[in-house]
Amino acid sequence: MIDMGISRTSTVLEAWTNRRRRRHRVDCLRSMEEMLALKRNSRTNEQDRVLWKGKNGVLRPTFSTKDTWNHTRTTANKVSWHKRVWFAQATPKHAFCMWLAVHNRLSTGDRMLQWNSGVNATCVLCNHELETRDHIFFSCGYAKEIWEPLAKNLFRSNYSTDWLAFYHHLCF
Repeated sequence: MIDMGISRTSTVLEAWTNRRRRRHRVDCLRSMEEMLALKRNSRTNEQDRVLWKGKNGVLRPTFSTKDTWNHTRTTANKVSWHKRVWFAQATPKHAFCMWLAVHNRLSTGDRMLQWNSGVNATCVLCNHELETRDHIFFSCGYAKEIWEPLAKNLFRSNYSTDWLAFYHHLCF
């Protein structure tokens, strides 16, 4: 704002009318000055309108959270397992935890050690081993009692205690 000769406390009207044109050494500032001059010369006495950029960059008078979210975020290709985690009847909390597990981003002891070396990283369920994603799903005696029968029932012959094999089955 200061490089353009506009005070930080200026209103839009003040910035539009009370500023003097400057000569800039920086190309982007020079091109901004040119665009402002073109806009200033093509001004009409119409009342100002607030417009929001919507889908496909179309300007509209109504605000949409969805359009704003889609406009500001970076989209990525869908992953092969998305329908197995994010389906219509999914419990959002469970789907989110599964998403964290797939990305190995659960707040397990091994990850908390990276943030704070003084943390107790022992498994909170069995109090024996370092708590990792693989440990709490497949190795922990306590979790194994609950998880293994459930997973064997769900995955039948495809059940595995190896995370990569489990992930491969989940994805394909």
